[in-house]
Amino acid sequence: MHYRPARKSVIVTMHVTITVVSVINTSRHRRRHHHGFSHHFALAHYRFVVTLSAWSVVVVITVTVIVITSRWDTVGGEST
Repeated sequence: MHYRPARKSVIVTMHVTITVVSVINTSRHRRRHHHGFSHHFALAHYRFVVTLSAWSVVVVITVTVIVITSRWDTVGGEST
């Protein structure tokens, strides 16, 4: 019962990682087609990827903190 929130966070982390990797792969693939306009688009896309990865890191940290605090709450509740 106690492992369910942890497992959920792991699944979320995996999904985020897969999404970020796939986005980076698509951006790399698009960069191969070099046009004058696509360079500007690639730069904007790269900025978007950086922002997305930064947010995903924040989300993962937040989820981890929530899981840890909920674990501590359950442990405290059981001990008293």
